[in-house]
Amino acid sequence: RQKQYIALKELVRGENLWELTQEVVDLLAPLITFLKDLDSHQAMMGEVYRRCERLTKDFKEGDEGIAGHFTKYAKEDFDRLLPLEERQQLQYIGIKRWNYLHTPLHSFAYCVNPRFHFIDHFADSEVRQDFHTCAMKFCEGDEDLATEMEVEYTEYCEKEGPWSSRAVWMQAKRQGETHQGHLFWKLYGDKAPSPRECAVKALTMTYHARATDGNNKRKKHTVTYKDEQYPEWEDPEVADGEE
Repeated sequence: RQKQYIALKELVRGENLWELTQEVVDLLAPLITFLKDLDSHQAMMGEVYRRCERLTKDFKEGDEGIAGHFTKYAKEDFDRLLPLEERQQLQYIGIKRWNYLHTPLHSFAYCVNPRFHFIDHFADSEVRQDFHTCAMKFCEGDEDLATEMEVEYTEYCEKEGPWSSRAVWMQAKRQGETHQGHLFWKLYGDKAPSPRECAVKALTMTYHARATDGNNKRKKHTVTYKDEQYPEWEDPEVADGEE
């Protein structure tokens, strides 16, 4: 016991322990904060895709390409105490879990969230396809109505026609940052009547409201190019759910 006590005392007094502790905190803090926000009663559906993108994917901020949080930590030239393999495994688990839980509604709510009006959402083929999937569902399979919704949304994105007023986008930023994007669509949605009702519904949903509506039903995991980067690791929890 005396030897164990001495070893523990030396460990606690050593600098490496506290450096490693801080590194773990820095690595996990954004994820824990995100999970805490999801567990709240805020209308978070319009935030889910963007927040997960910043954690797990490479994204653009203006014209600048930026590595996602876990992507940055998983790079070989990122000098840290945690072994590279453990950092890459954490990135892999995060990506696979996101692919497993992701639904098209996340992408749709992200598209209509006025907080992100400056982003070219359809530049991401996954987001574009998810938007079309939701549009077809909202329009009960009517291709013409779904196309009309997408055309009106494109005008919204490109700030054309009725969306050309600068005052509109000042209001978009204000209400988007306070998680009140649905009020923006109630106020200005007559400029795009087709997606208006769907946007209001999506932006007033909490994450768990969607979960109780079937978001967390077990489903086959869709393999993407991200999974192929680290084929040697498996997430046992996901594997069990697929059986």
